[in-house]
Amino acid sequence: MAERGRGQSPSAMEDLLDVENKRMADSLASKVTRLKSLALDIDKDAEEQNRYLDGMGLQLDWLILVSPSKETQEVPWCCNASKVRFPGRTRIS
Repeated sequence: MAERGRGQSPSAMEDLLDVENKRMADSLASKVTRLKSLALDIDKDAEEQNRYLDGMGLQLDWLILVSPSKETQEVPWCCNASKVRFPGRTRIS
């Protein structure tokens, strides 16, 4: 920047620095806007995933309640093991 200022009046140098400062501020504002947009997208996606997981929990609770066995339930769709133990759970008819 020192090279640009040689042979110029102080006011011309201020104008040059002011223009560069405004350009950089606009660039920063653009980046902040993009980051805000990404943050909002991430928030929306997290909300959707939380709703999905909450629904899966309700389905699992329902399967536990309607299962014919008190201690061992078949839950093949949610885990690798064929049987999952839930001690202390009782079936509600």
